[in-house]
Amino acid sequence: MNDNNNVVVGNKIKQLRLSLGESMEQFGKRFNTSKGTVNNWEKGRNLPNKENLKMIAELMKKSVAELFYGNLENRIFEELKNVNDFYNLDNVNLLELAKQISDSIVKDYGFYTDFTIPSVDLSPYISKYLNKLLPESAKISPLTESLSYRIDDIPQYERDGAGLTAFIHIRLFYTEVGNVEMALDKVQIKYSTLLQIKYHFQNEKIISIDFEGLEFLKQEKYKPFFPDVSIQQLEKEVSTKVFDFIKTDMQLMSDRIDQ
Repeated sequence: MNDNNNVVVGNKIKQLRLSLGESMEQFGKRFNTSKGTVNNWEKGRNLPNKENLKMIAELMKKSVAELFYGNLENRIFEELKNVNDFYNLDNVNLLELAKQISDSIVKDYGFYTDFTIPSVDLSPYISKYLNKLLPESAKISPLTESLSYRIDDIPQYERDGAGLTAFIHIRLFYTEVGNVEMALDKVQIKYSTLLQIKYHFQNEKIISIDFEGLEFLKQEKYKPFFPDVSIQQLEKEVSTKVFDFIKTDMQLMSDRIDQ
């Protein structure tokens, strides 16, 4: 963790000590350490060890992650509510899922990434753990009777002049329907791609949308499995979901920066 974060944590430790009405020496006795060590904590010169961090967090009635990053779980919870169109989370306890993801981030990455910065993008981390924690059924969206798709990560996006470009990894599944008892004769096709969606604006309204990443499936030999009408339906459905996500994500980031 960088020195700036050490100072932030040190200030929190000092505020805790003062709220308890204890001197540095009294506070240090809680952790079998000296007044000088407590002073170093509060100045941000170094940090308590893991056991002492846990005890300090418990005194604050916070998790260790909150001690370092503020309420990381709350931020993840807000972002999870915004990805329900990409993952079927209707029957999932989002608060519990947010806690699991928060705990996983801290376990795997420690306290080195500065998640306190409002502009830091958590979506790659959230995507990683959603794919690990959620059942496959929560990741698949039906398109037609024989076609379904899975979005593998939360969209990344960038503004470019009068446009907006989003990138998202997507998988398409074709499963032949009919005689389900003849499982060995069923046709199953899977296709993965990085889908690029470019939104063009005029007077703050979308005037056109371009797609890159599905050209391969538009070949004649694949049209029996991925007909044009289905590809068009996919493009419309996914581009709408992605744009709605981006609007809310931008507002969430703006709210964090304003706080």
